[in-house]
Amino acid sequence: MAARLVHCTRAPFHNRRAVSKGSFEEWVLAPPALPCRHLTFQEFLAARAFVEGWYSGFQETDTLASILESHFEDDAWREVVPLAAALGGKATDLLIKQLTERVRNGLSARTLLSPETEPLYLALGNCLADEAPARPATIRSAIRELMRLGPLDHAPFGRMLALGRYGRELREEASEAFLSASDLRGTGHAFAAAVYWQTIGADDSALVCAAASFRDLVNAQEPRLRCAGALGIAALCPRLHDEGHKGDLVACFDQLRQSGAALVPMVFSDELSEQWAAAWGLVGLATLRIWAPPAEPDLVGRLFTLWLHSPNSEVRRMAAWALARQPICKRDDGQRCVLVERSDLDHLRSRYAELSRRREQPAFLAAAWYTRGLSDAEIAEHSRTLLAVVEDRTAEITLRELLRNLGERP
Repeated sequence: MAARLVHCTRAPFHNRRAVSKGSFEEWVLAPPALPCRHLTFQEFLAARAFVEGWYSGFQETDTLASILESHFEDDAWREVVPLAAALGGKATDLLIKQLTERVRNGLSARTLLSPETEPLYLALGNCLADEAPARPATIRSAIRELMRLGPLDHAPFGRMLALGRYGRELREEASEAFLSASDLRGTGHAFAAAVYWQTIGADDSALVCAAASFRDLVNAQEPRLRCAGALGIAALCPRLHDEGHKGDLVACFDQLRQSGAALVPMVFSDELSEQWAAAWGLVGLATLRIWAPPAEPDLVGRLFTLWLHSPNSEVRRMAAWALARQPICKRDDGQRCVLVERSDLDHLRSRYAELSRRREQPAFLAAAWYTRGLSDAEIAEHSRTLLAVVEDRTAEITLRELLRNLGERP
């Protein structure tokens, strides 16, 4: 809890002075004459004042939830609410329930959520990360709401939640929901956060050991473990791509290549959860450019087919992303893209302008390269046009590889 509180920025209690409980409340709730140099200490005492009933206007019917509810979305109270929840004992259960309800009713899954700024999402997540005590059913309900909104792997409280008191509940809820394929994106990001942080722990230097662990998981017999390994790879590879981890990347080469080979059968699985997890793992591997898709089995063709024909929209989206990022190989091997139907290519060609620039257009150009679904001149023209506007770094690399294979110097 203390590690997170150092990020406080300003005092939440300006112009509020306690009148009945003496010098303690007056010091805590009074506006400071100068900017507070000990804001975390002040916020801690303020939270305790509300837990203990040391505030102006106290009534016996007050609950911790009722006195804090009006401040759930107040940025100035961002640290006080989780602190009060952590200190509240039995009273915290109702507070977590109320926060969960506010998140459920106030935030849509389709809202463009920014975890760094959305106050309700942050308040609930920070309460759980700070290990606020509540009944198991209350905690699991809160975790489900956080997963619905996601992405927990990018949330500022994600690591603390995964490593803290409720890390087991997070992993169990996420894995169960992910395997049911009810919400692959939200639960997948939550499952990935739990797997990655619980494998890495508190030490960011354990990347090489994590790569070996994820490789073993991807090769496991149980689908749940295979999905955990694929999601771990998806989370690990972007971090290995950072400038400061070149030595770790070299040390992980063999494990990652072996993991790539193990991801291929998952893409061909009939289970939506395995398809999505493996495709995301392939997206991560493509970032590193250390593994190329095999010609047999026809991985590129399978990704193309999932993109167009999967019954699940999230699988279609992830398959297109994976296809758009894969390294471009020579097209002389007749086994590559044998699964691609010509009618599908013609359909995409007719509506090329409607495809998304970040994923679908690069994916189509990759398939067109292998199948000669477009002339080389058309592929080159589209690739050059996309390079000027695409914002995905790995997709840019794929487009440049296409141009190099066509004899151009992008």
